[in-house]
Amino acid sequence: MNEQLAIEPITDFTKVYQQHLNRKLAYGIVKQFFELLKFTQQHRAVSMAILEGDDFFRNLLPNIHSRVETLLKEIELQLDNSSQLYALPPFAELKNEWALLNSCWEKLKVIQTFEIHNHLIKKISALIWLIVEQSNYEKSNSQIDYLNHFIFREYVELLEAVAQIRGISTHLASTREKDPAMEELLNYTINRTKGLLLKAKGGLSQVSSPEADQILTFIGQNLCFIKMEGFIHEVPSILHSNEDYISKSQTCFKHGTQVLNAFLIVLNASVSVLEQTLPPELETWINNPRKLS
Repeated sequence: MNEQLAIEPITDFTKVYQQHLNRKLAYGIVKQFFELLKFTQQHRAVSMAILEGDDFFRNLLPNIHSRVETLLKEIELQLDNSSQLYALPPFAELKNEWALLNSCWEKLKVIQTFEIHNHLIKKISALIWLIVEQSNYEKSNSQIDYLNHFIFREYVELLEAVAQIRGISTHLASTREKDPAMEELLNYTINRTKGLLLKAKGGLSQVSSPEADQILTFIGQNLCFIKMEGFIHEVPSILHSNEDYISKSQTCFKHGTQVLNAFLIVLNASVSVLEQTLPPELETWINNPRKLS
């Protein structure tokens, strides 16, 4: 009887350890989704410039298209192999939406192209959160819960806001004539992004944990918030400069991409920190399972 009672805790910890492995798998899939976000956001900016006749960006399309197609196949395979772990909308919906977008964006107005990309990106972001939420077993750990929410909701939202500024500003820099509606949209997006940035700065600093400290260090080392503020302030100056439209559009795209790349480095590094997080009792069991038997 005593031997049976001694085995039960190990069985429980084995289950928790399997949940931990499942969460690591989920974070691996999420990193692929980050790449999908990156190239879908690039596709939006490039297509908006092309619609204004800036053919420099057309040279970027084949690589972007190829990366999106490859990532969709890889992610679908990963999700198929772990379908029992998540209750997600059919992945075919995402693939179909990309196929529709890819077939029609050149026939649409710029604002329509912007919006159809936004809709696809919202779906990608929602899938990221669903996977993280469904793989997170540490519901009682409020700090880890908050970090998950910060990284996979707030930070991803901030990333998308910056990507929208890049897309709109690249488009406006490519135009030969004024576009008051898109200028108004840019101002709105910049103001919204400033609010998201203030929220991000204040939120993470309130969490006291080794993981939060590491993430703050990553943000500082990559100058994410500083680069983002610089880009936001720089965009109006670029658009009102006397440079030719080709130079201005390339500058907006290049500088925005530099900011976004810094954000993505932090995102991936933060995920690597979170996927190593273990409940204390599980860590004890891994280091010395007999202690808990």
